[in-house]
Amino acid sequence: MNGYVLGAVRHEIVERRADRESGQTERQWQAASGPYLRRLFATGRHPALAHVVTGGNDHDPAAMFAAGLNITLTGLAAPARPAPAASATTMRAFGRAGRRECVA
Repeated sequence: MNGYVLGAVRHEIVERRADRESGQTERQWQAASGPYLRRLFATGRHPALAHVVTGGNDHDPAAMFAAGLNITLTGLAAPARPAPAASATTMRAFGRAGRRECVA
């Protein structure tokens, strides 16, 4: 849980530093970079990047944090599944203590 919250805070700090250092807001940077990115995507060499950038998923940071937090909490609340039983081959290869042993 701490990792999720700290990651979100770090992301926000990086965004604010970029705004401050560039002298542009994110929207201004996007507008200035638009022509270059359109030319880059027109080559067809970066389809995954084009999909991400043009996907229109620019959500409010608070909404994105809340959605991610909900996913994280849901995962933490889910009951743990029992581990599958180890096969005989696995037991011979790794031994009872989990150490790798020679199998002749």
